[in-house]
Amino acid sequence: MKTSNIIPLLSAALLTGALLLFAGCEKEKNIEKEKDTTASVLFKDISKELSFCDISCDTIVLVNDNKHLKTICENAPAIDFSKQSLLLVSGISTYGIDTIITGFYSRENSIYTLDINIIQYFTLMAQGWQQKYLMPKTNTLENISVNIKYSNK
Repeated sequence: MKTSNIIPLLSAALLTGALLLFAGCEKEKNIEKEKDTTASVLFKDISKELSFCDISCDTIVLVNDNKHLKTICENAPAIDFSKQSLLLVSGISTYGIDTIITGFYSRENSIYTLDINIIQYFTLMAQGWQQKYLMPKTNTLENISVNIKYSNK
């Protein structure tokens, strides 16, 4: 076969392969979007703004008034609890903590899920952690599911 006949065939094959590759990538993006059926909830991570709170490790605390807040977080600023609650979550990492990644989701009828991923770093010492979130008003922890995952860097 002549070289001049091979070049158009190779070009057509490369073009077809590229079209299939891009069509396949677009399809994967759509599948990923369909997997996430939960709506992201309006919440605010105030872990850096609120100093250390006196709660034991591996504890989840729901706060709905400033009096309760002052008993566990002495220097806490006043918070308007009329439309929001404060969720405090604490734990201890077996290694040092590199990063904490969170996701907060709402399911049906004010059922909430908080995902916390603690990225540990082997060369650092074990340490405790606390996360603090303002979330839509709820009066019971029964409406909140907290999933904590530890992974290593």
